[in-house]
Amino acid sequence: MKKKQILFIDDLILNHKKLQEINQNEEFEISSASSVIEAIEELSYKSFDLIISDLLMPDIDGFGLLELIKQNRNYCQIPVILLSSNCDWRLKAKCKELGADDFIYKPFTNSELIDAIKENLNN
Repeated sequence: MKKKQILFIDDLILNHKKLQEINQNEEFEISSASSVIEAIEELSYKSFDLIISDLLMPDIDGFGLLELIKQNRNYCQIPVILLSSNCDWRLKAKCKELGADDFIYKPFTNSELIDAIKENLNN
């Protein structure tokens, strides 16, 4: 069975390592990008089943990412999970309004992220 492809976008290497640790059993194939610009480049030549991104990024933030993804017919159907340490409920509501499929507050537990990944891959 082919592994589901996940694109993980975060400017902090530590968070990439944490996701790799969560995926120890290699249930998913994870590609990493350290910026939204790098992620858009990845999307242009590889297909993904899910995108997970930090909301606060140095070049284009998660809102800009959602706009770029949802406006492109080649990958507008890919579910997007946004992560943020900002616990303002209005931020979560705005992300959902702009097309995010899920929103997870940092810090999150491994099981919380795995559950969100599986749920979004199955929808």
